[in-house]
Amino acid sequence: LAVVAVVAWAYQQAVVAPRQALVDGLTEAHAAIVAVAREPAAQTAAAALVADGRAALVESDREAARRALEALESLRADLERAYELRIVVGEGETSGVWRVPEDNARARNYYLVVEAIDASGRRLTLPILNEETGRVERVSRWGLRVDEATWNRVAADKADDGIIQQRTVGRKVAGELEPVYRVETTGGAITRW
Repeated sequence: LAVVAVVAWAYQQAVVAPRQALVDGLTEAHAAIVAVAREPAAQTAAAALVADGRAALVESDREAARRALEALESLRADLERAYELRIVVGEGETSGVWRVPEDNARARNYYLVVEAIDASGRRLTLPILNEETGRVERVSRWGLRVDEATWNRVAADKADDGIIQQRTVGRKVAGELEPVYRVETTGGAITRW
């Protein structure tokens, strides 16, 4: 009887409790996302992640369920985050760059160097997809792709007195996945220049 009790206790601790923790985590993260999300795409993404996590648990794949939970928690953090995108300024700081694409030597891609600043004035580190490498990198500054007219306007603004008058180029509010931009942009980015 003691052996059965020990085996039952060990099974509870090794299998049932971790599985239940994942179920609870998936449910709680999903509920938090639904509460904060202002756009249907975020709710759809959350529902798909929960379904993936639950399906993984049915298959006894706790690692896949953990990955789904981590993705949900990342989505939640993204939704809860609010910030302004500001052009980088300061002595010795680069506020904009341009690139010639490898496959088209006659073209130029223009970028404003930006940073995300939260309500308390802290610079955030965010996952940014580098359009040149196809890799996501966690950076505190990146180049936001803009059209030539926007790039020229900012360059002229900085050249006239060394100060960029309109530094804020976008704002991300809590509940939304993407910032709303005040400049013409594809949303593309580079992380190195």
